[in-house]
Amino acid sequence: MPTAIERIEIMNDGGSTPINPAQDVIGMSVERLNVRVKYKNGSGEAPPDSLEVEIRSREPNAVGKFDGWSQYNSTRGKNIRHRLQRVNGHYAGTIPLINTVFNLNMDDVPELATVARPMATSDKAFREILKGKFGLRGAGYQPPFLGQPTGDAKKRQPDSKQLFLAGGVEVLEVLIPEQEQITPASKPEERVAWAFVRSPADVVFYTGHGSWWNGNLILGGHHPDWLSPMDLLKHWTKPRSSMDLVKSPWDIDVLIINGCSVLFWNVYGEKVEDKDRKSYGLDWARLLCTREGPLQAILGFRFTSPGDGTFGTTVARDMATAIRDELGNDYSRYARRWMEICAKNKATWTGAAIDTDGYYYINSNNTYHTHGTDVKMISYNPDLPQGAIVGPIPITGTPPSLGGTM
Repeated sequence: MPTAIERIEIMNDGGSTPINPAQDVIGMSVERLNVRVKYKNGSGEAPPDSLEVEIRSREPNAVGKFDGWSQYNSTRGKNIRHRLQRVNGHYAGTIPLINTVFNLNMDDVPELATVARPMATSDKAFREILKGKFGLRGAGYQPPFLGQPTGDAKKRQPDSKQLFLAGGVEVLEVLIPEQEQITPASKPEERVAWAFVRSPADVVFYTGHGSWWNGNLILGGHHPDWLSPMDLLKHWTKPRSSMDLVKSPWDIDVLIINGCSVLFWNVYGEKVEDKDRKSYGLDWARLLCTREGPLQAILGFRFTSPGDGTFGTTVARDMATAIRDELGNDYSRYARRWMEICAKNKATWTGAAIDTDGYYYINSNNTYHTHGTDVKMISYNPDLPQGAIVGPIPITGTPPSLGGTM
């Protein structure tokens, strides 16, 4: 009588309990792909000493969808098979994920991950334009209140905080192919186990709230802190062995923050209305590949940003179109192109960007009404036209004299 499979599970690193697929990410909260298969053997004959399993991958946020955008499959060209050994009444083993840094290495697949506040629209517009050109590495949604998990196992939707810290994920599935002496589990859901695996995207797009008082990404309502540049730096720090300061050692190359104020830099040390409005953009600049992180460019706003219902979605749509039609993986051009897009409308003259060449902003002395206060923009150069792009201004050493480019 063949050995009957009861269930296949992905376990924590100690092998004691199954992971929570809606919250755990291999390469983050779990280090390795640990698989356990429970079986039932009623024939009295010894079950096989080993069992073959198959590993395949797919994009997140799409149950049942395999469309060739997986790094895992594109690297190998086919699904992976591995043998588990019988031990202590079940089959178990740790499966290598191509190599020890599978989920950090660059690859040839262009990829995108998005994180959005509830009811956002620009993230969907951004993804739709790049659909068919970029593989999806996760679409996450912030919780309405602090501390709420947002992963959804049924939708294969990653938790938004875990997705952001990982920089992107794929779904790995482990199943048991047909083989001699083995009868599959009776229930379809018990024949396959799955988990998110860390797989950083080239472009990470965030649309949501940002704070001018500490430079963090925040939630709505009373605006509690949700994620800081230092939180990201803990997870996005480049390997110490890397000596290449020009190209990212990871796949993450561009971070877009479609939210207020976090890229503020008081370039010339001017007086500002609010003493809490400090140069928090310099904290985000630590994520550049010329510093401590992997990024070649960070795009966002130095004062209030337009909401998704207005020009926020317009900017996102225009930038996605530029990536699709012009920029591709030429990340050295992203910052300038973002500024050109923001310069088209007065509502987005608050745009800013940082790349390996320096800091960019738009010349303006406009006043913006935000949080019940009128805020006048600074770093205005009267010798340049309103709406001119200023930069790149080097962000190391002493700030330069007032200047810019058209």
